[in-house]
Amino acid sequence: MGKFADQSQVGEWLREQSEESVVALRKLLREFAQWVWREAEPGRLLHAGQREVFFDDTQLEVNGKRFEGAAINYNGDLALSWQTLWVGPLLCDSHLGRPGDVSDQLLPMLERNRRLWRGQAAHFYADSVQ
Repeated sequence: MGKFADQSQVGEWLREQSEESVVALRKLLREFAQWVWREAEPGRLLHAGQREVFFDDTQLEVNGKRFEGAAINYNGDLALSWQTLWVGPLLCDSHLGRPGDVSDQLLPMLERNRRLWRGQAAHFYADSVQ
């Protein structure tokens, strides 16, 4: 890869997203994860014979004049909350928003993505859940 997008280009792209494009991106992530799980050797993706499902809330500290949704987080920093759901090594869902309840997207993410582990032995991990 000769060049990656810089922070300004990424910011411009993010600001252009609509609710519909975010839903489409989530769908694409799920479809890709389903394809990988279908095509890969199970032993390469399983841990102790189980799918690992991991939820996390990462606080992204920001500075500057304009960060829509940024707020003072539990640590006293101006931040955005990035909640993610991973199935094995694959990012399957995420939500970027205002810090607050560090697990407010957990149930919606589990509901949207449960077919990725339905009928499979799975181990669930969560960080920052209240």
